[in-house]
Amino acid sequence: MELTAVQRSIVEAPLGAAIVTAGAGSGKTRVLTHRIAWLLQNGISDTSILALTFTNKAADEMKRRIEAIIGNQCNVYLGTFHAWCARFLRVNIGKPFDSNFTIYDAKDSAKVRKIVGEDNVGDYKAYLEASNALDFDDLLEKTHEILASRRDVREKLHTALRYILVDEFQDTNKIQYEIIKILAGQHKNVMVVGDEDQCIYSWRGANAENLNAFLRDFPNASIYKLEENFRSSKNIVALANQLVSNNTARLDKVLFSNLPEGNVQLNQYFDERHEARTVAMQIASEHHNKGKAYSDFAILMRLNATSRNFEEQFNAFGIPHIIWGGYKFYERAEVKSTINYLRILINPRDETALVDILNYPKRGIGDGTIQKLREHGVGTLLDAVYNPPKLPAKATAGLKEFVSTFENLKHIYESFSLHDLAASLIPTIGLDRMFATGKEEDTARLENVYQLEQAIKEYSKEHPGVTLTQFLQTVSLVQDADGEAQNDKVVISTVHSAKGLEFENVFVIGLEDGIFPLRRAKQSASEIEEERRLLYVAITRARKNLYLSYCTSRFYQGSRLYMRPSAFLMDCGLLDEDAHI
Repeated sequence: MELTAVQRSIVEAPLGAAIVTAGAGSGKTRVLTHRIAWLLQNGISDTSILALTFTNKAADEMKRRIEAIIGNQCNVYLGTFHAWCARFLRVNIGKPFDSNFTIYDAKDSAKVRKIVGEDNVGDYKAYLEASNALDFDDLLEKTHEILASRRDVREKLHTALRYILVDEFQDTNKIQYEIIKILAGQHKNVMVVGDEDQCIYSWRGANAENLNAFLRDFPNASIYKLEENFRSSKNIVALANQLVSNNTARLDKVLFSNLPEGNVQLNQYFDERHEARTVAMQIASEHHNKGKAYSDFAILMRLNATSRNFEEQFNAFGIPHIIWGGYKFYERAEVKSTINYLRILINPRDETALVDILNYPKRGIGDGTIQKLREHGVGTLLDAVYNPPKLPAKATAGLKEFVSTFENLKHIYESFSLHDLAASLIPTIGLDRMFATGKEEDTARLENVYQLEQAIKEYSKEHPGVTLTQFLQTVSLVQDADGEAQNDKVVISTVHSAKGLEFENVFVIGLEDGIFPLRRAKQSASEIEEERRLLYVAITRARKNLYLSYCTSRFYQGSRLYMRPSAFLMDCGLLDEDAHI
C-alpha cells in the first residue's frame, strides 16, 4: 500500500519539532517507520536516531518494516523508554550503584515491599541501593536525574543523538516527557506521534497535559493530522467522532473513513445474564450458520468483573474464548483466595488453601511463622493455627484474628444456607475494608468478589439443596475444561487491554451509568473525558460490525440495581436525553 499524500507530507517533513496527531486506524506506525527510513535514505546516520516506543513488540515490528523498506539491516536504536534508560545507566550511573545493577520487575519489587513493609518507602530505596538494584520507576528517575544535573552527559548525548522520534506520545508520563525534552533540547529535531483521543492510562501515570507541554516547550513545532481511518466502516468512524467531539482536551481533528457502511446496533437487555446469553447465541449462530471464525468476535467491557457471565454462557454454548491480558474469572487472585476460605470449610486438611489465606487480608503472618506452625507437631496446619507455639506478639495476634474470622464463617456455613454464606463472605473476611483504598484496581478486585458472591447465590437458587462441595466442584471442572488450547477463540477483554487490537465484530457491553463511565468519574471533568476516550477506543476496535448494549438491571457491588443507560450513548446520538432520565 502506497503512502497517502498526507502521510507522505509527514514522512518527508522538514527537520525540526513536530507533533503528529494520529487518529485510530490512521496508519501512524506506517508513517513512523517510513519517516525513519526516509531519514536513513537521506544520509542521516542510523546511530544519530533514537526511536522510543512503549512495547518491545512495537519496536520489533517497526524495525522489521524499516528493513523491508531500506533493503538493509536497521541499526537505529528502537526500543522502549525503560530499555533505553537501562542502556544509558549502564554507562552513566554512579555510586552507590555500579554498571552491573539488577533490574527488578514488578514481582521482585513486590517481594521487596513485603520485606521492608508497604509504607516504608525510604527503607525500600535503601534496600535497592544495598542490593545494587533498580526497579522500573528508578530507571526513569535516575536517567532524568543524571540528564538534568550533568552538563557533560547532556552535551555528549546532544552530539550523538540528533533525531528523536516517539511513538504513542499520549501514553508518556511526566518524567518520560522531561527526558524527551532534555534529549531534544539543543537540536529540536523531535517528532512525537500519538492520539490524544486514545489517552486512557492516567491511572498509571500517562499525562494528557504533555501535549500542551510539548507545544509550549517547542513553540515552533509543526502540527500534522492523520485523519483517515483505514480500519473501520464509515458509520463506526462517524459514531466515534460524534462521541469524542464532546471532549475539550484535544486537538481539532475529524476522523473519516472511505470504507463501506457497516452495522451499528444498540441493544437493551433485562439484566447481565440476558445480555451474555443473547450475545453467546448470536456468536454461536454466526459461527455455525455463516462460517465466521470465533476469533472474529470480541467482547469489550469497562470492568473485568463483568466477564463472569460471558465466561459462563460461552462455556454453556461450547464457545472457545480467551481472557485477553488478564486471568479468567475464577483464576483472579482475589477470587481464588476467597474460594480458598470455602475450601477450608469443607476440607480443613487443605494446607495449600490455608497457607494462601492465613495472611489474606494481611495479619502479620509471614513465611517464618507458617514454617514454625508446620514444625509444631500438633496435627494438621490448621490444628497448629488453633494451638500455636510461642510466636512474636504480632504473629500471635494475627493468628487469633484468623481463627475468629474462620469461626464466624464456620458458624454461618453450619447454621445457614449457602445463599447466606455467600452474602456473609465479604464483610466477614474483611474484603470490603481491605479494598477500600479508592484505587481503581482495588475497586475492580472488590467487584470481582461481589461477582463470586452472586455466582454462589445464583447457583444455589438454580440448584435447590446444593452443597458447598458441589459448587466448588463445578468451579474446578469449569477451570479444567477451560484449559484446552485452541487458537480460534472469542476475545473477552477490558477496553484498556484491547487497545491496539481490531476485530470484525465487536460487542461493547455494560454501557450503563456508573459502570461506563464509572460512578466516581462523574466527580471530575478530566476523568469523564478519559472515560469517553476509553469508549472511543472500544468503538474503533471494530472493523465492520459494532454492537453496543446496556442492561436495565445489574448485580453490582453486592446489590441488584436499576441501571440507567450511559450518558455516552446520548453523546453518540444513539439515545435521547429522555432515555437517560
